[in-house]
Amino acid sequence: MATGWLRGTVKDVVSGDTLVIMGPSRGGPPPEKRLTLASLIAPRMARRDGSTADEPFAWQSREFLRKKCIGQPCTFKVDYTLENVPGREFGSVFLTDKNENLALAVVSTGWSKIRSGGGQQSPYYAELETAQSNAESSGLGLWSKDESAIRGSVRTVHTVSEDDLDAQSVLQKFGKGKPIPAIIEAVSSGASLKATLLPDQYFVNVMLVGIVCPSLNRRPTGQSAAAPAANTAAAPAAAAEASGPATNGTASAEPAAQPEPFAREARFLSESKALGRDVRVMLEGVDKFNNLFGQVMYSDGEQPVSLGETLVKAGYAKLVNWGLEMMSVNAFTLREAERNAKQQRVGIWRNYVAPATAGTKLSDKFTGTVCEVVSGDCLVVRDAANGQERRVNLSSIRAPRLGRKGEKPEDWATEAKEFLRQRLIGKEVSVNMESGHSASMLIDSQMLNQVRMQQLAEVCRSNTQDLTSCKETLWKTL
Repeated sequence: MATGWLRGTVKDVVSGDTLVIMGPSRGGPPPEKRLTLASLIAPRMARRDGSTADEPFAWQSREFLRKKCIGQPCTFKVDYTLENVPGREFGSVFLTDKNENLALAVVSTGWSKIRSGGGQQSPYYAELETAQSNAESSGLGLWSKDESAIRGSVRTVHTVSEDDLDAQSVLQKFGKGKPIPAIIEAVSSGASLKATLLPDQYFVNVMLVGIVCPSLNRRPTGQSAAAPAANTAAAPAAAAEASGPATNGTASAEPAAQPEPFAREARFLSESKALGRDVRVMLEGVDKFNNLFGQVMYSDGEQPVSLGETLVKAGYAKLVNWGLEMMSVNAFTLREAERNAKQQRVGIWRNYVAPATAGTKLSDKFTGTVCEVVSGDCLVVRDAANGQERRVNLSSIRAPRLGRKGEKPEDWATEAKEFLRQRLIGKEVSVNMESGHSASMLIDSQMLNQVRMQQLAEVCRSNTQDLTSCKETLWKTL
């Protein structure tokens, strides 16, 4: 074909004349382009918030194009843009396998019309005119004269919201754990999908049950929740040939929320497997925030595959026990998938260190950082060599006990813990294990030896001094 033609894959079909094409992946989520078929105008579908209704035959038009090209390799070219329609590009798309002109296929079956008026038009405009004339004379699609068919082509869409439909009523209607035919309309994150449940046209947000994916909008530590995000309203889709998406948005003065590691990869994996596809949804439960949880099964050849399991296998999701308890089936499969992902150290588990067991041989000497002070004689140290957190007790001493739940702490237990916390938290230490979990410790190149720690314990046990003089004695001791 002529210069300017690009190759891609149809990622999503928005309506009977608009689709989203993604380019090749180069080590991450690929660039994508939203393209309207040149010279065509298809009926508009209802807004997802329920504020507008379908135009006649809008659903049928979209479904024809979706079933024909979703997930298919294609060749495309941008033919023109319009000044009065900013941010939109109009072009030609051919399915690679059949070398089939998608615009011509839609018009010839009557599911789209040619945009009238002058100005820029498709390079295949003459062929489109002929195809439309034939469809109109045959009464196909939008050219139907059957009034009942026209009225019946407009869907009644049920949406889940506080004012319209409760998630619990949707679960009761469809039943727990029963496969429901559905189409995934959007992917908000790796584990959050918007679906149309068929044939009753329920538009719902489904959270994948039993898993949680990295967040796309994690605000940096200390960032105000009210800080404005970057203005991306005017950001167009990147060209398929570009290495990454281009944006025209202007960043705000405040740093915007940032995605966690592998958040974009998780969303892209869900998009590539389920977006725009025919799937089966199994609803499993509703939480106290009216969120609907379920499993999504997509087709991999002839076999149904759990999207949640695919995310866990890739290392883009981890399990949550409260979600697993909702599941009617496949909970064990998810556990096995996570175990394998940890062993292979993929995705979010790339730095995973298996917890120590009774048979695990730990190093007798190691350096690390104090990450928690449990009591006046017990610390948690993160091993610098492998990232493992190890609980150690200072040898040969016993600090006052804080007491278990419901028990009163011993005298000076809180002061002893606070003394060590202020002295040690976040500090690099050298640990010499003496027996079991007991250790002597070198801190800031000075030995906190057993004699001084014994003095600390004795001072903390003493009730003869007031708190101020006790603290002064402690600092003099160490």
